[in-house]
Amino acid sequence: MMKVYNTTRLAFQTAPVSLSRWKSVSATFEQAIAELHGFEHEFLEPARRAFTAVRDKWPGDSEMRKGSLAQMQIEKARAIFEPVKLRHDQLVGVVNDAVDDMLATPAPSIAAMTTKLRIAVEGECKGRRSADENLRLLLSDAQRLSGEATG
Repeated sequence: MMKVYNTTRLAFQTAPVSLSRWKSVSATFEQAIAELHGFEHEFLEPARRAFTAVRDKWPGDSEMRKGSLAQMQIEKARAIFEPVKLRHDQLVGVVNDAVDDMLATPAPSIAAMTTKLRIAVEGECKGRRSADENLRLLLSDAQRLSGEATG
């Protein structure tokens, strides 16, 4: 492959790195994370607060009698909270998939690699790969962008 010097980023790149693929996975990640944060703010946190308020109203009633008022109220609150939590878990899965796609897609620039590093370091989105696998992907980007031979 031919090496191309990118004067705007002052980095070597190995052509061709798909800028359109990078933009696509970046947009997918941004959308997934925005949906997750919006859902957390609008639904998960209020549902969690409501469930916790009901549960905390009955301290020490972990061994509730069947049919007791405590059990009925907690079960009702749980029935509302559980589907919200399930949807949240699904959205986290979508974000993890987007993280995996982003980390596996070759970074077309130092700025893109910085984005990948930020996501990996901040740890909000873990993806499904191990930390070692993610570090290998990032190392591959660094080697390619610096012009260092891999292998």
